[in-house]
Amino acid sequence: RKYLPESFSLGMPVSFSSRAYCVITGASRGYGRCIAVLFAQAFSTSGSPHVDLVLTARNREGLEETKRLVLSAAAGVNVHLVIGDLQDLSKLEDLCSCLLQPSSGKKYEQTLLINNAGSLGDVTKLLEEFTDPAELQTYFGLNLTSPIVLTSKFIQHFKETLTAVVNVSSLCAIKPVPAMGLYCIGKAARDMAVSVCAKEQDKVLFLNYAPGPMETAMTDMIAAEAFDKKTRDAFQKMKDEKKYISLEESVHKLICLLRSGGFQSGAHVDVYDPLPSGN
Repeated sequence: RKYLPESFSLGMPVSFSSRAYCVITGASRGYGRCIAVLFAQAFSTSGSPHVDLVLTARNREGLEETKRLVLSAAAGVNVHLVIGDLQDLSKLEDLCSCLLQPSSGKKYEQTLLINNAGSLGDVTKLLEEFTDPAELQTYFGLNLTSPIVLTSKFIQHFKETLTAVVNVSSLCAIKPVPAMGLYCIGKAARDMAVSVCAKEQDKVLFLNYAPGPMETAMTDMIAAEAFDKKTRDAFQKMKDEKKYISLEESVHKLICLLRSGGFQSGAHVDVYDPLPSGN
C-alpha cells in the first residue's frame, strides 16, 4: 500500500493536517455530534487542505443540526449526510456504499472511521429474561454485525491510504454491570472484534476508546429505568454529584490520543488513562 509505514506500533500518530476522509456513525446527537464538531475543528485548525466528513444516523433533522454546528466551527469542511438505519441489515450493504460514495475519484492521505452508533438495550430486564431470539438478533445486528461489516468495507475500500478505525467502547466492555447485560456483551464483543482486526491488519490502526461517564439520554435512562437498584443509584449519584465528564472533554482526549499514536493498535484505552508523556 502506498503511504503506509511497515506496520503500526506505538508512536504512529493520526494526521489531522492531511487530505482526509472521515465517517462518523450515530452523528445526529450527543457524543456522535460532539465528535463531528470537534474533529472538524481539529482538521481545520491543523491546516488540512481537504476534508470530507461523512455523517450518518436515522434522524435527518438531527443530522442537519450537526452539519450546521460543524460548518459554524469549521467552514472549510465538506459535510456529507447519509440518512440510514444500521439496524436494518437488509439495507446495510447499500448504506455502506452510500457512506463511501463521496470518496469516489478522490485521493486521501488519511482516512478515519468512527464507529459510534449503538444502543443501550432493555435495562428493565435481567439477562435471564431475554428469551426471544428475534430481540437478540435485532440488538446485536445494530451493535455488533453492522460495525463489523462497515469496518470491513471501509478497510477494503481504502487499501491505498493510511487508515484508522475507532470503536467507541465503554467500561462495560470489561466490567459486568447488572441490568446492562446486552450492552456489556455488545461492547465486549466489539472490543474483541477490533482487537482481532488489529492482529490481522497490521497496516491499519485500531482503537477501542472508552469515553467515560457522560450525561446523555442513555445514562439518564439507566438512572431512571435500570432493573438493578445499585445500578440505578450509581448513575443517579454520578449525576447528582456532577461526576460526569463533559462530551467535549472526552472527545478532546480522543483527538489527543490519536495525534499521539501512543497506544498499541487494538488496545482498549479509557478516557481516564494517562496520555503518553509530552501530550
